[in-house]
This record gives sequence, C-alpha cells and structure tokens, in this order.
Amino acid sequence: MEQAVLVDGVRTPFGRLGGELAELQGYELAALAIQMLLQRVDPTHVGEVILGVGLLSSGTMVPARRALHEAHLSLEIPSIAVDRACCSGMTAIGMAADEIALGRHHLVVAGGMESMSQTPLMLRSPRTGSKVGDQVVEDILLMRSPLADAPIARYTGEVALTYGVDREAQDRWALRSHERYFQAADQGKLSDEIRVHPVGRSGIPMELDEPPRRDTSMEKLSLLRPVYGSPTVTPGNAPGLNDGAAATTVVSETYARTNGLEPLAHIVDHVSMAGEPTSAVYLPAHAIQRLLQRNGIALKELIALEINEAFAAVPAVSLRVLADGDRSILDTLEERTNVNGGAVAIGHPVGASGARITYSAALEARRRGGGYAVAAICGGFGQTDAILLKVG
Repeated sequence: MEQAVLVDGVRTPFGRLGGELAELQGYELAALAIQMLLQRVDPTHVGEVILGVGLLSSGTMVPARRALHEAHLSLEIPSIAVDRACCSGMTAIGMAADEIALGRHHLVVAGGMESMSQTPLMLRSPRTGSKVGDQVVEDILLMRSPLADAPIARYTGEVALTYGVDREAQDRWALRSHERYFQAADQGKLSDEIRVHPVGRSGIPMELDEPPRRDTSMEKLSLLRPVYGSPTVTPGNAPGLNDGAAATTVVSETYARTNGLEPLAHIVDHVSMAGEPTSAVYLPAHAIQRLLQRNGIALKELIALEINEAFAAVPAVSLRVLADGDRSILDTLEERTNVNGGAVAIGHPVGASGARITYSAALEARRRGGGYAVAAICGGFGQTDAILLKVG
C-alpha cells in the first residue's frame, strides 16, 4: 500500500457573516485555494477533488464540481462533496489518504469550503402547493439540534459544566485564542497558511482573518450575555458564522519522491467517530485516544495539537479528558494546543475548519522540529474526526 503524505496547504482568510467575503460563493472561495495549490504541482496529475461542506451543500448544487470548474481543472477529473458538518474538511483529507493508500490516485486535492453568508433560508412548502395561510421560513444558522431538541450552545454549556469548565474558564480560553492569534500574526506565521488574498466587498485584498479582535479582554468577555439559554456560551467564547475555504495537496510517497516534492507530513491514521447528540464537547478527546491506542503512540509524544474551537468549551473539556486529572499533563497539553489561535478568534466556516487545523498542526510540528501532531474536530449532533500526522 502507498503511504499518503501532505505536501502543501493553503486557505483564504476567514470572513465574518455579511462581511468582506459575503458576496463570494463557497465554491468560489474553494476555487481560489485550489488554484493557489496548483501553482506548485502539475494540474494534469490531479486524480480527484474531495471537498467538505457543512450547510446545505454550501448553498449551491454539486459544490465540489463547481469549485473544480471554477479552478479551471480538467472536467474529466472526478469530484465529491462530503457532508459531516464541521468534520467535513478533515474527513475529505482522510478520504484522500485512503484513495492514495489503495493506489487509485497519486495526487488528490482535499479540503473544505463554506459561505455561511450565502446559506439560504428554507421554506418547507410541498411542491404540490400549500393551503392558504402563513408560511414559516427556517434559518438553519440558528444551530439547533433536532436530535437533542435543543440549541447546540445550550447543551454544550451544560455538558461543559459537568466537566468543571465554567463560564470563566471558557472566557479565558477565548481570550487566549485571540492573544495567540495576534502573536502568530505579528510573527508572520499566518503567511504560511493564508496565501490567497481575495478581494472583498471593500475592494481591498484580504491578508488576514476578519473576526479576530486585538482589544479582546476578560472584562469585555465577561459583559457578554449567554445565548440560546446556555449557562456559559456567549458570542465571545464561541466563533461567529463565517466564510472561507481551505485546501491541501495529498500525494503518494512515490509521487512526492518522483516529482521532487518535500513531504510536510506523513498521514499516519485518520478516524471518524460518533456518539450521543450532546457529546461533541468531549468527543475529540475520544478520537485522539483511539488514534494513539491503535498506533501505539503515547500522549506525551504529541508535540502539536489542534482541537477545533467550535466553542471554547471543546478544547478546554477535551484536554481535561485526555489529561485524566493530571494537572502537569494538562498544562503540557494546553501549551501545545492551538498555539497560533483557534476558531474562536479566527472563525469557523463549517466545511473548511477541518482542513485548516490539519494543515496548521503539520506546520506547527515542523516549527517545533518534527514529531507527531494531531488535529481533532467535533461535528454536527455528536460526531468527531481526528487525524494523526508525523512530521520529519
């Protein structure tokens, strides 16, 4: 079997709902990322395009096909859109690695996209017509789980409290996310990821993400009121609704060697799991544990971790589960997790985040001299993905 390696990645800046990127469709954002990737490889060698989406196919029909076309790839290249909610972009990379391992392709473009600004409202009226009366328009951006019959923010806060992660702890993590983001930006680290600079509504090319706030403070965060009946979740300790795309180049080790491409990371393993509808806040820890157990790797060997901040509560709780009550282990894990900021600051365009954090984990592991890195993400109504990488 072929070994799959990650050789490149790129993302757009992430925009706010109704912000700079609001007039671009999800597939247009993905196409920009793919075009940048293909400046470093031969486009005729692409075997497949696999893209994650999370909300109504990113607001368009057959979005992966649309992105492929917009990126000017050969129309003979197959494509697929994956919907595992927030996990989708990471699932796409895992599928690409499987395709490589099975020898079906030697080069696959994998990533994800979302334009939450372009997400349509739904009018559930039968095609056969409707009786006289008011019609109800549904807005899925309210993020309510029909499986749990509750807003996601509400049960996330409730479950977090059972693990001892209160409002103050979540606000503290949110502040950390912003501080680390701007530290990374000031050090020039983000230029390794954000190599696409789309022209936004203002007519100015975007070079950094739109959501982060440099003036974030604990005082400001503490003044925000919880949303959707949550005991802890506020607009300050959760990401906004965002637009953006991320893509990676996954190739076989043979292809990389033959074409003079330096592997950034070997894709060691990938796992998709699921649990109870309200389990997302701790499921990433379980996915990481499964990866480590079946590959015989100790937790202390992980030099870089990315756990998506769907809410600040998610990494805060998941790290506690991984540390299993050991404060020194928890301190070490916190020092190695989301070191350049997370989605609370950066934003969380649902279909794209899994790809973003996978590439970010690989880059940080390289900066730290190489070793094992892991990225994990929770997703809609009790799902999770995690991916294990080896750098160097």
